[in-house]
Amino acid sequence: MKVYVDPMFDIQHSGFYLKALESLLGPGCLEFSNRYSQGQRQNSDILSLVVESDDGKKSNVILDFGDSPNYRERLYEWADVYAKTNIREDDFPQYPKSMPLGRGLPLRAFSPLRTLWIGISNLPRCRDRITDWRSHLSTFRAMAFRALTQQQYDHPGRSENDYVHFVCTPWKNDAETNGLRANFMRAVKSLPGMVFEGGFSPRPDGYDPGYPDLMWKPFEPLETYMRKTLRSLVVFNNPAVKGCHSWKLAEYLSWGKAIVSTPPIRMLPAPLEDGVHILYTDGTLEDMTEKVRLLREDEELRRTIERNARAYYDEHLAADRVMASVLRRAGVALPGGS
Repeated sequence: MKVYVDPMFDIQHSGFYLKALESLLGPGCLEFSNRYSQGQRQNSDILSLVVESDDGKKSNVILDFGDSPNYRERLYEWADVYAKTNIREDDFPQYPKSMPLGRGLPLRAFSPLRTLWIGISNLPRCRDRITDWRSHLSTFRAMAFRALTQQQYDHPGRSENDYVHFVCTPWKNDAETNGLRANFMRAVKSLPGMVFEGGFSPRPDGYDPGYPDLMWKPFEPLETYMRKTLRSLVVFNNPAVKGCHSWKLAEYLSWGKAIVSTPPIRMLPAPLEDGVHILYTDGTLEDMTEKVRLLREDEELRRTIERNARAYYDEHLAADRVMASVLRRAGVALPGGS
């Protein structure tokens, strides 16, 4: 079986799923080729695939990672399956070939050498579609040397009762999101005996979100962020740009964290149930304080939510499970009936 991959893709979004294709279909199944290119250009949030079965049958697959809930109509018409990260629930019935993808992990899917080689070797194939080759390669370099690995995401830690670490970048022109995150930080800090570490990381452009008491240092290595997040009693999530699913939601679920979150705006592969996989908040300081206090005082509830969060990830977001569902939806027979 062969998978023809349009070589113009974003490795940060796509690596998670490309690695899963190799896991499901075997090493050597990927061929980066313009043979079936759909013409996406640099910084595309689309992964375009043609899966060719051993009997010659071809299936067209689009993975749409875009923050916007809008469909790319031309690509939808071309695709046999259109898996999309951010879908409006009201739109879903109108697009019967679509399926909710959920949010993947921004991990290093391949070895550093292979990651760099994929980026470099695809340059000639994409030369007419890349406007800044240095920027293109810098993404591959970052994923080769700075991104976390699947093994690191598969290593949940044990949360501590009196410690919370939370770091975020302030959003420009989005006082509501900054306010929600500030409320979470202040809720944690208001509880007696709680150690809070983190805050808003300064932006390179100097933007001031208006929370001088909640500012943090400008850079934290990912390994440090991971280690401290694993220790945290609780973490906070809210929908990101254009109401999309955030990277942090997938990370927190993979690490089996007790998540306090405002409700999701876009569809997920399956609902995240309040009090089962997650705790929802109305975003006020008072409600967040109560949710954090509850998780601190009721360890059995916290441990249950932590286990259920990781189980949700394994069932609905893990790349092998997701790509197996996509391929089956496309009518592809998987080796060994995976």
